[in-house]
Amino acid sequence: MNHFSNIFFLLWIVLIGAVGSAAAQNGVKKCRTTKYSLIYSPELIESITVLPDSIQQTLNNHLKETLGDGFYQKLQFDGGKLINYRQLVKQDPQVASYKWVAPKYDLRYFISDSLAGISYCCSRIILDSVGGIINDIEFPSFSKNKSNAKFLPQNKLLNIARQLGFPTTNYELAIAKDHIVFIFSVKKNSKSMLYMEISVHTGEVIRKYKSAI
Repeated sequence: MNHFSNIFFLLWIVLIGAVGSAAAQNGVKKCRTTKYSLIYSPELIESITVLPDSIQQTLNNHLKETLGDGFYQKLQFDGGKLINYRQLVKQDPQVASYKWVAPKYDLRYFISDSLAGISYCCSRIILDSVGGIINDIEFPSFSKNKSNAKFLPQNKLLNIARQLGFPTTNYELAIAKDHIVFIFSVKKNSKSMLYMEISVHTGEVIRKYKSAI
C-alpha cells in the first residue's frame, strides 16, 4: 500500500469512527462506531467477563483511577468488539501495511440518571492486546472535575437555560471539557445560531459559541 493509500485509510477510519459521536437529542448520546475493514467483521462482546482476567483487572483499575469511585459505580458495560488481528489480515491483507496500533478490544460503557434527564450517555475505550490504551474513555475524569459523579435535576438545568434566554424544548447531550453537558441553542438571526453548554454536574455554563446556519 502506498503513502496516499495509507492516508486515505486513516481518514476513512476517522470518518467512520465519527459516526454516532455527535451529541444527540434530549438525554441520549450514542457511542461512535469504527469499521476496521470493509471485509472483516469482529466478534461481538456481550459480557466483559469474556476478557482475560488480567485485562479486566487492568481496565477496571484504570477506570477507577481515571473516573473516581463515584462515577465508576455508575458505569454499565454496553458491549463491544473483539478484533482478531490475524483473522483481519487474513481476510483483508492490505491491513498489514497500515501504520497504526492494532486494537484488540473496542468497548462501550454508558451511564444513565433519570433525575438528571440522562437516558443513555455512552463512551468507548479501545485497548491493545495487552490492555494498553489506544483511545481512552471520554467520560469526565475525577482529577479535572471533582463533581463528575454529581448530577443536578433536569428541571434545574432547564431553568438555568431559560433564565439565560435559551429555549428548552430540544437540547443535546454531549461530553465537553471533562463535563457531561446539555447543549441549548437559539437562533440569533438569519445567518447564525448561538449555542450554550451547561454542565449537568454543576449547572455552570461551560462555554458559548456561534455557528453559521
